[in-house]
Amino acid sequence: MSNEHTLKDLLPLLELDDFISFDLETTGLNPDKDKITEIAACRFINGEFTEEFTTLINPGIPIPKNITALTGITNKMVEDAPSINDALPDFMKFIGSTPLVAQNINFDYNFINKNLQGSNSPFSEIPLYDTLSLARGFIYFYNSFSLGSLCDYYGIKIENAHRASADALCTGKLFVYLLQEALSKPLTLIQRIENLFSNSEVYNSKLFTNIIKASVRLNSIDGLMSSPVEHNISDNTFEFTGSSNIAIPESPKEWFAEGGAVSVNWSGYEKRSSQTELINDTYEAFTEGQILAAEAGTGLGKSLAYLASGFLAAKQKQTALVVSTYTKNLQNQLFTGDIPKLSKAIDQNLSAVIYKGRYNYICRTRLERLLANHNHLMKPHEYENLLPLMVWEWETKSGDINECNGFQLNRQKRIWSLVRSERGYCSSKRCRKYDGCFLGKVRVKVDGADIIIINHSLFANELMRDNSCLPSDFIYVIDEAHHFATVTRDQLVTQIGSKSFDDVFNIFNKGKDNWKKNALKKFPEIFKLYNSLTTDSKIIQKEIQAFFNSYYDNKRDEINRSDYHINKLLYRNSQEEFIDTEPTPWEVLTELNRFAKDIQKFNALLQENKEDIPGSISIEFTAIDSILKEGLESFSAALDIQSELVQWSSFIQSDYQNLTTLNSAPLKVSSFINDNLLSKYPGGVFCSATLMVNDDFRYFSEKVGLDLAVINHHVKEKIYHSPFHYNDQVKLFVFKGSINVNDPLFMNEIGSQIERIFTSLKRRMLVLCTSFKQTLAIKQYLEPKLKGSDYKVFAQAPGLSRNVLVKSYLEHSHSILIGTSSFWEGVDFPGDKVEILYIVKTPFDNPFDPLIQAQIEDYKQRGDDAFLQYQVPEAAMRFRQGFGRLIRNMNDTGICIVGDTRLYKRGYGQTILGSLPVDPIPYYTVDSLLLESQKFF
Repeated sequence: MSNEHTLKDLLPLLELDDFISFDLETTGLNPDKDKITEIAACRFINGEFTEEFTTLINPGIPIPKNITALTGITNKMVEDAPSINDALPDFMKFIGSTPLVAQNINFDYNFINKNLQGSNSPFSEIPLYDTLSLARGFIYFYNSFSLGSLCDYYGIKIENAHRASADALCTGKLFVYLLQEALSKPLTLIQRIENLFSNSEVYNSKLFTNIIKASVRLNSIDGLMSSPVEHNISDNTFEFTGSSNIAIPESPKEWFAEGGAVSVNWSGYEKRSSQTELINDTYEAFTEGQILAAEAGTGLGKSLAYLASGFLAAKQKQTALVVSTYTKNLQNQLFTGDIPKLSKAIDQNLSAVIYKGRYNYICRTRLERLLANHNHLMKPHEYENLLPLMVWEWETKSGDINECNGFQLNRQKRIWSLVRSERGYCSSKRCRKYDGCFLGKVRVKVDGADIIIINHSLFANELMRDNSCLPSDFIYVIDEAHHFATVTRDQLVTQIGSKSFDDVFNIFNKGKDNWKKNALKKFPEIFKLYNSLTTDSKIIQKEIQAFFNSYYDNKRDEINRSDYHINKLLYRNSQEEFIDTEPTPWEVLTELNRFAKDIQKFNALLQENKEDIPGSISIEFTAIDSILKEGLESFSAALDIQSELVQWSSFIQSDYQNLTTLNSAPLKVSSFINDNLLSKYPGGVFCSATLMVNDDFRYFSEKVGLDLAVINHHVKEKIYHSPFHYNDQVKLFVFKGSINVNDPLFMNEIGSQIERIFTSLKRRMLVLCTSFKQTLAIKQYLEPKLKGSDYKVFAQAPGLSRNVLVKSYLEHSHSILIGTSSFWEGVDFPGDKVEILYIVKTPFDNPFDPLIQAQIEDYKQRGDDAFLQYQVPEAAMRFRQGFGRLIRNMNDTGICIVGDTRLYKRGYGQTILGSLPVDPIPYYTVDSLLLESQKFF
């Protein structure tokens, strides 16, 4: 970058050549009842750490065990520490009037302010900066925004995480990197941000004002320095133009034959008989309108097989190949790896696109209208949430909001509803000013694409719609197909809670609506209806809250008996379930329906007078109309007595409040998949490394509707064996001890085994658990035992990024990685990255989950054995996925150890173990296991 300046030169212009980063540890999250246990502050001069203030605080109340487990601060440690009243004066003296920085500063600010009550808080005069907000805005593409994850992104080493002094120091270092990110952006973007933030009290607002001043002073418009970490902005389309010298073959076999395009041009290609079979069978399915269920073993190259045969069949049929995936990893592998490699190898014109649904794309016209009318359309707390949206929109090539992880889509539905592409609003004429429409561009690409990549969720969603954006005819591959039925069902889940309508009611909040009243006074009928809606909104909002509070009170005893943070309770008859609530949900629903009709009437009157009424009013009311409609449908579904839907309530307990929701979902989706996919689009493939149970496809076929499709279509089921030599590459040991898995000492036994095996064999180890409780128990057992050695333990915990955990694990050659559900599949550890796999227990579904409960009841009502016909097959498929983490290529070797003693005691053990590609070796003691393992290695 030309005219680049050093950070040391720029910090004085930003008034940040001297700043203090600080952090608190507390007994909990609620400043009204929890107390501070530690304060730390670090002073930075010219971007470098110079001095610190740190002290433990006696909170005057016991420190909860979970907080001690997180921070390491015990009641004994704070016994002789000063009280907060004694420590605060020294802390405030250290700060003086220096700018303050914190990660999620609102949390720390509220706790300090709470303890400064009765004295003059100097905080109102001190500039406050929040690293969380800056990170969400300027590295919006990153996958996690916890302090540990952000430090990992910039290579900041963090020791003693969750202690205040370490976190304060890391926050200061992080802030320096984030300043560089902000300084790398063009002046026009910073001005857009400053224009929005200047009229609102937002953390970091002074930073943008000072960057503008510095840019003007230094005559720089393209950014004042480079970003500290280069980030490539991805596109959602791929185009390859072939040389036109090679004709399209009649069969994909020609590409893979000796001297063929793939066998010659694909780097490292090896001919495999199972891959050849898969190529031929997928091509036949595509061209003959058949359905193929293919269990394709790891390592045979299934994606190359179906891409090559599918691309050729699509060209010949003049249609498109749709590939649906479950994980982003596979989607990225296909789009950035396999498809470009294939196109170059076969030297053919090939176009591919990653497609998302309409509501995933931003509309620049609507965003500009929001920014122009932000005084009327936005609430004070919402401004900060626009920072990631504005930076991402400036840089994106695709307009797909899923690129912008910094924008919390699930919490900012109202904001997104105001700026997303909207049917009936977005048009090429209206959006021409802002270089057209992202959705319009991707639709043009979809119409002409040879290969369309989509995820299971969206694919299921598109199948539900009458006006799908997918081509009217296509052939398809559903990869990672063992997830397809579950994901499809998840798309059909509806949810309603006490806050579901808040975005609707908040439009009528006092103070924000004065301008609306002034604009509507000229229209008596509209004005009268608006006042009526304002009154009704407040009454109905209270009624909704009263219903959910009343329902929670009725369930309080049942919830309090549970150890879980989230409780889900199945109900079978809504009339019996809600008979004692005050008001009843039907009374609330009646009021909501009447309110919705008045909103529709109000919208119609706005349209009749749209030439004379500010457009921002119409924008708001159009946005809330869809929120209201969706909420009413979900509420009705949760109360429908005649419905065949599964209905349940969820209770989430937090320090601040208890969140209650009502939910509904279909029990099965096999008919939906058959009616909307299998019967409509002949010519498709379901593939995965784990489709069979007991060498049988029946369980999978029933889940996805293949048993229904066979009536009218040719359905073929086939296994394509992995090229791996499992008997030579892996040894499987299963514990045959007498201890019961429910024995309180079982986890100690497992911890002891893991320690012995790991320290004796000195090879990297992955431990797969079925709950966070297990991961914590193993971590707490191992850490004291391995203390002082160069062995490292990395354990998954709620809120901890999987990517960060994996990266840290891979950086230490003598390490154990302990993970739960997300590590059973979708992660690759080839070579020596994992040579020992320890599976603690068989991964059965939680039988108390309402959807699992309903499935079990359904099997029982039909006279079937729910455990053997449903729970065991599900566990077997997941077990096979977990086992598959060990051997990822032809050169891998390793041992798999299973600690679940039930597998030799119960009949279902034969089903689980029989689904694996090697025979188990029982072990009674770790000594015998180690002897066999040392021979193997």
